[in-house]
Formats: sequence, structure tokens, C-alpha cells
Amino acid sequence: MQRTLIRDQANALFTKISFAKTSVSDIAKACGLGKGTIYLYFKSKDEIVLAIIEDRIARIVESDSGYFDDPTVSPREKVMRFFEEAVDETFALKDLIFGSFENVHGSMLKDIFFKYGRYYEWCLERLVQVLRTHEPMSAQPIEKLREELKLILELVIGRIVLFLVARDWNDKEGLKAIVGPLSLRLYDSMAAGFN
Repeated sequence: MQRTLIRDQANALFTKISFAKTSVSDIAKACGLGKGTIYLYFKSKDEIVLAIIEDRIARIVESDSGYFDDPTVSPREKVMRFFEEAVDETFALKDLIFGSFENVHGSMLKDIFFKYGRYYEWCLERLVQVLRTHEPMSAQPIEKLREELKLILELVIGRIVLFLVARDWNDKEGLKAIVGPLSLRLYDSMAAGFN
């Protein structure tokens, strides 16, 4: 119960003023607890944000499972939705960590993205789950599929970071307009290679 309270209050503070600007003392005060009590449940502020990210992932999986498990939805549609949602989550993570201030660069997001590598690993495993039941992916060994999808994911992440560094940091729709078609081209190329 205390762990949930701490996570929820930290999430509210991170959302309002950012992870970067929130201290463990701020979280303790918002919870009505002593700072030392926070450390009984979480080793660090980083561990708190990881718990928030894991909670977000669980909610995403729950809300999307019907769509991604639906055999009537084409793999191309699933790929497009997956990467559009990845853009949404990239911006949500940016807002959670940095807030809305303007002096943030794409390279900072890349550093955070890989620091909290659970999100990257989750993205990869989720993409494997989404596509492994569709032809021609279902005929491939799972490790080969995972390696191919890892390459796609890394190429798309690279494109996201390049966009954020070179363009408007807050242009989520512009990024989706680039990432969606790119993810489909990469998927189509991979699928053609499996045939």
C-alpha cells in the first residue's frame, strides 16, 4: 500500500514538475512520510520512475491485448499502431522525465531511454508477441524473428532520436508521420525476406 502511494504521488509530481526537478524529499512530503520511509520501499528516485514505467507498460498491454491478439487485424496494421503508440510513449516518457521545459535535446531522451532499458526490452518482446503468429513470421525460429525485429526497433528508435535532435522537440504528430511509414517499409522488407 505504501509502495503504491509513493509511486502514485511521485508520478503526480513528475507529471507536474518533472522527474528531473523532483527530489525524494518532495515525494516524501507529498506522501506525508519521512524521507527515510521512501527508501524502505524504493532504493532511489530512479527505482520509483522504473515502477511508474512498469505500471504504464502493464496498462498498455492490458488495453491493447484485444487489438494485437485479433487475427483479423493485419500485421501491417499492428506494426503501424505499435510504432505510433511507441511515439506516444516516447513523448510521455520525455514529459515525465523532463517536463515541458524547452532546453531538452533528443540525445538526452536517448540516454534516458536506454538507461531505463526495461522499456526497450519490453518494446522488443511486445513486438515479437504481436507478430509471431502471422505468416511469414510464424514459420521463423523465434530467435531469428527477435533479431529481425530488434533491428527494426533500433532503426526506428534511431529515426526518432534523429527527428527530435534535428526538429521540433514537441512535434509528436510530425514524428508519427515519419515513423509510421518507416515502420511499414521496414516490416515489408523483413516479411519479403522471410518469403
